Amino acid sequence: MIQYSSMTLQEAIDEVMNRAGQFRTATNLDWQTVRMFVNRARREVLNTTLPYKDWAYIEQVPILHGGIKGQPGGVPEDYIRFVRVILRDPSGAGEYHEARYADPREFYTLANWRNRQSWNHATVDNPVFTLWGAINSVPPEDGLIFYAAPNADHQTGTAPEGFSYYTGAPLEGFMDCYRGLRDLTLAAEVLSVPYEFENAVILGATLRCYHKLGELQKLELTQRAAFGEMRRIRELTAAKRETERINLESFEDSGDDQRVR
Repeated sequence: MIQYSSMTLQEAIDEVMNRAGQFRTATNLDWQTVRMFVNRARREVLNTTLPYKDWAYIEQVPILHGGIKGQPGGVPEDYIRFVRVILRDPSGAGEYHEARYADPREFYTLANWRNRQSWNHATVDNPVFTLWGAINSVPPEDGLIFYAAPNADHQTGTAPEGFSYYTGAPLEGFMDCYRGLRDLTLAAEVLSVPYEFENAVILGATLRCYHKLGELQKLELTQRAAFGEMRRIRELTAAKRETERINLESFEDSGDDQRVR
């Protein structure tokens, strides 16, 4: 994830408590409560701004065929959605290749010739992957599992003429993905949001503080400011999508011109 914000958790909490001002006491609003509000506001900002600035929230994690969610080689616990996966055969000096996502049904026709497609199987140069549960347990006990092909799983019997089993090690590589924001617990940790959204985090946390304190007048004013900030972000998202639409139409028109010539 791109680290834009330099604001720490302590700085954010201090800002929120300053805004709460005279309404705050040590008994009705403590450090841990404000920390919880800041973390909730961060997740809210992520959900709102992800469509507008998705590239700012991409992280790269190591991945391995058979990796279980939350364990080494699997997708992280706070996994949201993959962007790209690159894989290689670790048993050789092969290069990384971008893998194509296949739904589980298609994946198993490409991973094992006995399931159907000996003529269209996955290769090291053209790998595929999917995310599914354990295939030998009902219901799945291991949660979400990353599967990559080709692999040596379930390769039995006599292979068709001209076809050789994959005998290498399980494919490994990296996944670029969107991840949720874990809770901050240490005062020196940074907010991990683009700096232009810091104010939205502070407003979201302050809003929750006024609600807890029962300060309805302050709550109304802060709600207006928070709604204005969210409206600004939505407008930026709409403008981005409109720009993408225009660029796509321009690309399609240029392709038509080339064909006419």
